[in-house]
Amino acid sequence: MTNLYGAMGAGLLILVLTASFAHAGETCGMMGGTCRDVCGAKEQAETGDFMDCKEKQECCVARSEPQAVQCCIYSFDAKNYGPGNCGAPLRGVCGKGSGSLVACEKLNFCK
Repeated sequence: MTNLYGAMGAGLLILVLTASFAHAGETCGMMGGTCRDVCGAKEQAETGDFMDCKEKQECCVARSEPQAVQCCIYSFDAKNYGPGNCGAPLRGVCGKGSGSLVACEKLNFCK
């Protein structure tokens, strides 16, 4: 019984050490960013501690504007496909179904 607890403890220790080192290998380049002292107007700072950035630098990535939902799809079941399966979002949000960034006219779910 003692060997079982010893093996489980060793396995748990390896798991904890592996998880802590996995995050330490992240680089700013992996995120598509550049290390800078201050991010530009069209950039945002990515959170984290990156190996390729100096201590006071931030990993700056291009700022992406959120896209608006253009169509609400009520069902993905083929028997429900058609114009009644889709609708316009209310203030950019679908009260029912799933939102799509593609216009309803272009979706097979809505034809």
